[in-house]
Amino acid sequence: MAFQTRDPAWAEKARAVFDRAAFVGDLGMALAMAAPGRCETTLDILPRHGQQDGFVHAGVLVTMADHTAGVAAATLLEPGQSVRTFELHVRFVKPARGKALRCVGNVVRPGRSVTFADAEVFSDGEPVARVSVTLSVVKVGW
Repeated sequence: MAFQTRDPAWAEKARAVFDRAAFVGDLGMALAMAAPGRCETTLDILPRHGQQDGFVHAGVLVTMADHTAGVAAATLLEPGQSVRTFELHVRFVKPARGKALRCVGNVVRPGRSVTFADAEVFSDGEPVARVSVTLSVVKVGW
């Protein structure tokens, strides 16, 4: 679905939302692309992303999906607005392992106070998690 952005600086906002999240940078996530209502991110899987059985830790997958969906939502906001996740539902499809993760986030329904988005995480091209995110639209000072 094609969405109209309400901020001419939406691309800069998407980059700022991505870059201001220090934890996301610590994980090694990279912004691959952003468009109105859409975002894609990548992450090279390293040993530090693993859990006790050698799979990618669920927290890495959820963080990636949450932040990717949040950036997708941010592309549709008015100037001076940001989003905060207030509900998140995760379905793990299969354990993640391999060389790289890719996440695709899409806005399902934008709103003035609440936005709904979905994200899907892939490990070496195979789906490993699906996440539905409900985000609150808030005013910010940056």
